[in-house]
Amino acid sequence: MRNILTLTMIILPIYGCQSKENRNDFDASAVTKEISIRATSELLPVSKISKPSFAPKEFANWTSQILLLDDTGAVYSTNTGFGRMEAVSDGPFKDITGLSRGDNPSVFLAVTPSGDLKAFQEDETGDNFKAIALSSDGQKYAKFCHMEAPDSQFFYGILGDGKIVKTSYSANEEVVELTNSGVLGPHHVQSCTVNQAGQLFYIDQNYDAHSFEAGKSIRIDTLTSFDKMSALTLSDQSPALLLTNANSDGLFVWNSQDVYKLNVEAGLSIDGIARPAWVSTTSASMGSTFNKGLTLIGDQDSSRIVMVSNEYLMKDLQKASSSSAD
Repeated sequence: MRNILTLTMIILPIYGCQSKENRNDFDASAVTKEISIRATSELLPVSKISKPSFAPKEFANWTSQILLLDDTGAVYSTNTGFGRMEAVSDGPFKDITGLSRGDNPSVFLAVTPSGDLKAFQEDETGDNFKAIALSSDGQKYAKFCHMEAPDSQFFYGILGDGKIVKTSYSANEEVVELTNSGVLGPHHVQSCTVNQAGQLFYIDQNYDAHSFEAGKSIRIDTLTSFDKMSALTLSDQSPALLLTNANSDGLFVWNSQDVYKLNVEAGLSIDGIARPAWVSTTSASMGSTFNKGLTLIGDQDSSRIVMVSNEYLMKDLQKASSSSAD
């Protein structure tokens, strides 16, 4: 019998354990403007979520899967088309990442406490996942890199020694096969993100953000003290980053020039979030209101997750950038 947990949804038109002694204080003077964004919908899981991921569908996008890893290491799934959450596995797992497989059954990978990978595939009902075989070279992973647009051929991960690796894969209904495609340059990485153009950004052991281009790391001077970031591609196709930190100083966006603070305010019948814990976004179509992408924002003080339509988010950011240029 499938284990189904209740979820409320309202739709309206690391690298190891790093010492906080290395963290610089958040520099509020780097913020050039505050922008208000409004909640589109919300999820109300029964436990606090530490990491989401996405497994998009190409055409039947309303069935694209939202995967949620809670603080105990258990995994749940839901989507934007129904209001319940399915318990997939008790784990425990350290991290998860969804893969892109067109309209084939969704697949996600999970990292065990020992650094091994496990594979799960959407079952015949389309409502839950089942474990399937995984073939790999035994490489040990610490976590995955967030990908704005999950790819159908590869994913990025962080190895146990803090190096980033790009790994290719193939999947069918019985097995996921992995091939180590090579270690990239950055070391001592604790989190990383890749945008839809393939640009890589990461946070190092000192909580400083970097871009990685043409084999070189470039420090982003205005971005310090952040733990988590999520790549975002703006309406003009320029790169941006959404960021949060462990002190819950707020939700921020960097657009290659400026740093804005995003205030997540209430939508119609949906509360905002005063202290964001994490943020994750995808440019993939997730159906309905989220046909142009979806951003999830976790609450530091509860298990709530706010959902923001990327279409609305882009309009707010574009408006702010235009007024800054005037």
